Amino acid sequence: MTLFITADQSFWGSRVYAVGAGPKPILVKNLAEADSGVMRQRAQTVGQQIRSENGIDQTIKWIGKYSNNFHT
Repeated sequence: MTLFITADQSFWGSRVYAVGAGPKPILVKNLAEADSGVMRQRAQTVGQQIRSENGIDQTIKWIGKYSNNFHT
């Protein structure tokens, strides 16, 4: 289980960094970098974007669009 958690943290740390909402994945001793105002603001912006998405609606549309490509 520890291996999965470690890999998961690294993956999501990289994704957060890629969208500018957090620092490059860092050691715990370097956590002060994550508390910068710029990164905090970017994280809030990304959070607002995620909350504004209508994921269920978009998923239904996507499934409908691509399921038409399959004939039984």
